[in-house]
Amino acid sequence: MKNMGLIFCAILMGAMSIGNADDHVSFGDPNIWIAQQLEFKEGGLETFQQGLSEFMQSDLGKKHPGNAYLNWLMINGENPATHGFVMTFPSIDALGRWNTAFWTGGSPEAAKWVQTFGASVESFRDVSFTRVASWGSVTSNNPLTETVPIYTEQLPLFVERFATWMGTKTAKKFNGSVAIHQCAYCGDSETNALLTVSHNSSAELDEWRTTFATSEEAATWFSEAMEISEFPGNSLIYRMASFPVNSKSLLAE
Repeated sequence: MKNMGLIFCAILMGAMSIGNADDHVSFGDPNIWIAQQLEFKEGGLETFQQGLSEFMQSDLGKKHPGNAYLNWLMINGENPATHGFVMTFPSIDALGRWNTAFWTGGSPEAAKWVQTFGASVESFRDVSFTRVASWGSVTSNNPLTETVPIYTEQLPLFVERFATWMGTKTAKKFNGSVAIHQCAYCGDSETNALLTVSHNSSAELDEWRTTFATSEEAATWFSEAMEISEFPGNSLIYRMASFPVNSKSLLAE
């Protein structure tokens, strides 16, 4: 199976519910996010970074109704993509308004960004997800996120079992944030959901990995999850740049 977990660091940063990681789960708020797996041309990363920064600081970029992130795919398996670009939106309506402004608004900033993208990117692939459930939050700006792609034909049951696991004594020791996402538009992907996990520090990540690996409650949850899902691999992602815009400008038109 293809490793689809490699592009999704950014969404975790703006999407979690507030509070410590416990058995409280947030459901149902409308959201959508689009991620691109990127392979760059020779020297293309630097051109892309500069162009993205300029675009997000332009008049049009400042109207983006969500957040944008550039990620480095640190540990990524066999996939040739080295980076990911993510844009988040509060709803499909917001995504539509952004696309209209970007593609039909006659913006010179948009035209310049499209030219920069084409000049720096060798190949890319789009996927889109929605967040279906989340627990906890992070209180630091730690740039590392773990992603775990999932295939399941029983996502509601998967979420239910995960919620039960988050209520255990072991899971209550988890101090970060975790979310389950469902494919909205994923083409021919062989996975259809995604688990994202973020910690306040690398030290907390190390500590949690030890706690999880030695917990009977964790082993029980994982065994039950394997009954209804497949985990083709996981990835470690580093957030290189973030643009937390969240403008209401286009939504008010």
